[in-house]
Amino acid sequence: MDKINPVKLLKPLGKPIGYFVNPEPGIVPFIVYYGAGSNNFKADNVVYDKEAHWNIELYVRNKAVALEERLEKLLDEAEIVWEKGQDVYIDSERVFLIPYYI
Repeated sequence: MDKINPVKLLKPLGKPIGYFVNPEPGIVPFIVYYGAGSNNFKADNVVYDKEAHWNIELYVRNKAVALEERLEKLLDEAEIVWEKGQDVYIDSERVFLIPYYI
């Protein structure tokens, strides 16, 4: 698998994509991504392979099963191992957050 470029990966969904913040305030649904550290292969004080981890957060007003399935299909087609977290409702923003960990 090549190194992950979250913007390139998520662009086919056609939703606003931002690093850490909503790129278009007031527009829902949107996607936020951010780095979540790395798990590098290393030995003898040398890093041989860098493996970055990313969090992807999908924000929606109502449960959007079709959009979640499209996102998951993109991850699967790119052969990216992922986990999905528990849906969270953010009352102050009146949105649902669906987290993905890659």
